[in-house]
Amino acid sequence: MADPEVHHLAPGKIANVVTYLEMTEKPEWAGTHIHHPGLSLRQDRAFDLTRYRALFRAVGEDWLWSSRLAYDDTKLASRLHAQNVDVFEVIFEGSVAGMVELCRHNPEDIELSFFGLKSDFTGQGLGRDLMQLTLNQAWAAEAQKLWLHTCTFDHPAALKFYQSCGFTPTGFAVEVMDDPRLLGLLPETAGSHVPLLKPSGV
Repeated sequence: MADPEVHHLAPGKIANVVTYLEMTEKPEWAGTHIHHPGLSLRQDRAFDLTRYRALFRAVGEDWLWSSRLAYDDTKLASRLHAQNVDVFEVIFEGSVAGMVELCRHNPEDIELSFFGLKSDFTGQGLGRDLMQLTLNQAWAAEAQKLWLHTCTFDHPAALKFYQSCGFTPTGFAVEVMDDPRLLGLLPETAGSHVPLLKPSGV
């Protein structure tokens, strides 16, 4: 076996391993009753950009979600209000608890772009029910494949959770990006599980 390739990153860059997963049919368990009837998805086709950014940050800051925060108003509005994108607030007992975003690349190919709960709502067993609601929404269309990706920046239980829900790993990638904390997109306290290495002079 050849020695592994080691690539040293430039100052201010971070890297993570991405795992792609997919399912090609709706699992039987997704047709059962959810355990938390106070949980629901609320769609907003005219999502206010400030409200969306606040929700995106609240759900994803711990995991260094930053892609949408880098969008200007025009680009973000174009994404959120596109006909093939469905953005949902997760509602639990009247409070906004998280977000789900689906993107239909074509009628048969749907990406679960974002899926998450605010930290105040984790640890209550809501994840499985939220996935059930999400799967029912996705498979109500003409989907033949639903896919997503997770990475080593995400919650350490994320990969196992997705597999337990019926997703199958299909591939890996290594993602290298500018550290969003150094760009001012996220506070330096975000993603405490990922070391913040400042270039000299910063």
